[in-house]
Amino acid sequence: MTKGPKAKDTKSVRTTGSDLYSLVSCERKVALRWFGDKDWQREVWPHEEFLLKRGRDFEDEWTAQLDWPEPEGDSRDYEALAQSTKSLLGDGVAGIQQAVLLGADVEDDSTYLGIPDLLRRVEGESALGDWHYEVVDIKSSRRERSDQILQVMFYSQLLTELQERRPTEGGIILRDGREERFRLADFEPAIDEALARLRAIRAEASTGRPFWVPACDSCRWQPHCRGEIDAARDLSLVPGMTPKLRSVCEAQGCAKVEDLAGDWIDGAGKQSGIARNVLLRLRRAARAVVEATPQPESRNASQRERFVHAAVLLDDFDDRLLWFGVLEHTEGGPVIHDCVPQDREAEWPAVTELVRGLSPARRALPQLWHYGKALPRWIERRGIGRGDAVVLESRCVDQSPRMRGAAVWHEPVFSFDDQVRVALGAEAVDPEELGPEQDAARRVHEESDSAQWLRAKGAKMLRQLASLDQAFLG
Repeated sequence: MTKGPKAKDTKSVRTTGSDLYSLVSCERKVALRWFGDKDWQREVWPHEEFLLKRGRDFEDEWTAQLDWPEPEGDSRDYEALAQSTKSLLGDGVAGIQQAVLLGADVEDDSTYLGIPDLLRRVEGESALGDWHYEVVDIKSSRRERSDQILQVMFYSQLLTELQERRPTEGGIILRDGREERFRLADFEPAIDEALARLRAIRAEASTGRPFWVPACDSCRWQPHCRGEIDAARDLSLVPGMTPKLRSVCEAQGCAKVEDLAGDWIDGAGKQSGIARNVLLRLRRAARAVVEATPQPESRNASQRERFVHAAVLLDDFDDRLLWFGVLEHTEGGPVIHDCVPQDREAEWPAVTELVRGLSPARRALPQLWHYGKALPRWIERRGIGRGDAVVLESRCVDQSPRMRGAAVWHEPVFSFDDQVRVALGAEAVDPEELGPEQDAARRVHEESDSAQWLRAKGAKMLRQLASLDQAFLG
């Protein structure tokens, strides 16, 4: 049994930019930081720590070119650091790194803490003088996201109070070095709504309830939340369930998976307002959960084009394809062909040569049966300006929609590993104990025999994809 949260003073925990960042993917993550126990978190996985370090290194490399000061003081004394920040702003310096901004929510007296990566001086009168500042954050992603914009908006509000002038714009520096600019006025409704949601979480002063979503897989609170969900037989275990549907079901007395799997939809469920076809689909999914086994859908046999199973291992941070492979089905049995490009320039020639080699005597390229969006997205990025890109992209066939519709699964499926586990069993996910595919970049950077690991990991993914196909699509 999981122990309950420790009592905390709701005023003692500051709202930070990270809370705005977390809010977009999961409100409960914020509540757990405020009112949960740190012991509930799992350890940081090696590939996660590696990615965090790469982000810090990227920020350090970018700011090294700036001769901008940081506020002085003990790193734990935010009041002193905020005062030092204010002094630097008053001096009119060109910019500040790691400024500390403090504030308060006038509606509930909670305190705010913001540490933007950069404050940049711009012309225009404020309480500071004939100048004011704007917020610029540094992110290692390749495009700006809503959670990042909310952080900049939050910092900008704190800065506005300090300099008595709202900046017109904010900026986000991305992985390729370009800066994306946006008008703060365009996102005022979004930050107001986000702060209201945080206010409601603080007022509740509890960790709230979990709901199983895709972001759970990479969250350190995952074991704790999953434990609660399993213990409660929560409706979020049912594939196809949403938070809104869960609330409607519970309001009509359907609190557990077993309730939904029973005759509830023929009784109180009729008063729920949920469409009958949706209720029937949810009941069938709930019964799959109760029986802990997938319920295959009927399928019609169809003539298949010539195909191979295909997979990739990527380094999203450096925008690199680390490994590409296909599993070809021959009369003599399955044969794996793969390549490990040594640099970005070698990627396209290596992949296209491998695929063309599957089509002797000018036969059409086989279909590339893959799972998810990684392969076509890589083709889209690398294929710009290449005449053969359209042909290669046209041969890609994503099996994830077909696979998710091939059965009523007994667990929600959000990733390839989820699909393998629910379709083939937990023992099929990583029998060789190779670790997650997200670890590919770390191994390439830190291990001398990474090519061997890439080939072993990629081959396993191809065999898993073929097994899924044979069991549920063949």
